Amino acid sequence: MFVTRKELVSIMRRCSSKRIEKQFEFLEAEIAQLTKCHEVKKSLSHFKTQYKSRWLKACRMDDRFQRNNKEWLNKPLSFSQKNENRRGRPEVSFECSSERTKRLKTKELRDSTSASVLSYATQMSFRAEGHIDASRILKDITSTTPTRTARYKKAYKISLDSKPNIMSGEDALTVLISGKLSRHQYGVVRASAPDRFPSYKVVQSAKRMCYPDNITSTETSVVEIHVKDSELDKLCLYLKWGFDGSSGHSSYKQAFHGPEASDSAVFITCIVPVRLMCNAKVIWQNPSPASTVYCRPLKTEFVKESAQVSIAEKKRVDAEIDELQNSTTTVNNRNVHIRHKLIFAMVDGKVCNALTETTSTQNCFLCGATSKKFNNVEEMIGRMAENKARIQKEFREKCGLVVDTPKPGFGSTNDGNTARRFFRNAKLSGEITNVDLELIKKIHIVMVVVASGHEIDVNKFRLYLHDTARYFVSLYPWYNMPPTMHKYLIHGPELIASALLPIGQLSEEAQEARNKDFKKYRENNSRKCSRSKTNEDTISEMKTKAKRRAREVRYGCQGTGGGGATKPLTPFEERILGLLVSELSVEGAQLSEAGVEMIVTEEELFELPVEIASTLKSKYSKYR
Repeated sequence: MFVTRKELVSIMRRCSSKRIEKQFEFLEAEIAQLTKCHEVKKSLSHFKTQYKSRWLKACRMDDRFQRNNKEWLNKPLSFSQKNENRRGRPEVSFECSSERTKRLKTKELRDSTSASVLSYATQMSFRAEGHIDASRILKDITSTTPTRTARYKKAYKISLDSKPNIMSGEDALTVLISGKLSRHQYGVVRASAPDRFPSYKVVQSAKRMCYPDNITSTETSVVEIHVKDSELDKLCLYLKWGFDGSSGHSSYKQAFHGPEASDSAVFITCIVPVRLMCNAKVIWQNPSPASTVYCRPLKTEFVKESAQVSIAEKKRVDAEIDELQNSTTTVNNRNVHIRHKLIFAMVDGKVCNALTETTSTQNCFLCGATSKKFNNVEEMIGRMAENKARIQKEFREKCGLVVDTPKPGFGSTNDGNTARRFFRNAKLSGEITNVDLELIKKIHIVMVVVASGHEIDVNKFRLYLHDTARYFVSLYPWYNMPPTMHKYLIHGPELIASALLPIGQLSEEAQEARNKDFKKYRENNSRKCSRSKTNEDTISEMKTKAKRRAREVRYGCQGTGGGGATKPLTPFEERILGLLVSELSVEGAQLSEAGVEMIVTEEELFELPVEIASTLKSKYSKYR
């Protein structure tokens, strides 16, 4: 039988030990088994000497050894096969023997040798073969306290049962968005818990899954996303939409098509899902309709807001809505048909004046009346100012509030926090403004009811609004009712009755907040190599935040804000509860101070897409 030296070397490499002597012993055993000849030591003695010499000459490097001894390795060696007709069962190696055979083979050794000697011999054998860790563990178990073995066993069992608890890419992306972390900040967080957070590459992959494919991005500073049926395939889905402009944005040193073009002002169109219904039953309710988490951009354009721009954008979106077809999706092998109802609600007074061609801000864009006619409550079923500098000074000194001060680029300091503190300290606010305390409380109740997001009893609310209007005129007949108060007190009931959804769910806070997001993402999360890339990255970041997983898990969030601890809910007053519908007319929803709690049966969930069903299960734990 002929075997080349190269084959002999490959057999030696299969040995687990790195010692040459052990490899030779392994080779002898393998050749003996292969040739059925137990006297192969003489045939291999010359090969051993030559191999050692050539191996040392190659500095124990396998590549160099193979290259320098190519001819020598290809030469064969001859081995004589002896046919031994041994009778009986062939002998089995120790490793392949059964447990009973192993006990029989080692019985004499165990009877003649103590356990400590066997343990020490095993340690040395492990060390000689290069298994240092096994040798140390065996020494630690046999040479220390008796309880050490039990602790090793318990720790090993726990390590087998425990599974890696690393986040998925979508969960990590949710943490990154909720915490508003940059790439460097995420790396710092991950360094503290590498077994919990995946690498940033995994987060980037999840991020790319959120990017829209249907983007039209050009260097003329317009980024547009067309409304597609497949993006809104949610049964009968009610959505609100609108647009708003903002200014004061950074001007980049990038080429524009036209000398008059500028990127200091932006005009954004957005859409927000509000309610998902099946016939008259509420399947899903947006828990925070004023939050940017659900707000998805349709279009951003670098242009200053004007009446012409607002009218053109309204016509463009209306044309897309007219072409929007019913969608069909398959859930659990069943076809579900979806209709879409889009409500134009996320607008401010400036847009309403532009669309109704109202030239003066002191005129009502609903009925066309001027401010001189607002106090004629009986004729119209009808609609306060102190020294501005004094009021601002006293609010600053007594409440720490900066009121009615313009801010560059976006509105004034009269925000939601200012209003809440004003009405919370109604007595002090009345003393500063010289406004009747009861009138302040009445206006507060009106605003809370409208913004609550609950169903409103229109008949009761109409009487309350008209009483408030008459009370205002009786107190201040010399002052014409402001346009905003006129719209609230006179036209409020009709608007509430005509709205398809509760009026508080149709607010424009999400649209306003998107302007801040656009400014932040454009400065911090976009490439500045070209204007087209800047626009594409900005719109992708805005779309990412509105993606399913980014809004499905919100760590410690409640209300319309971003992150942070859960805020306690303030219960409604009795006068407010009296103006709301105690039991919602829509089956499947109940009114509570905490909001609308959805109760959905397991049988009803078959109609829902996977995204909505998973959102319901994560948001609402109460099922009947």
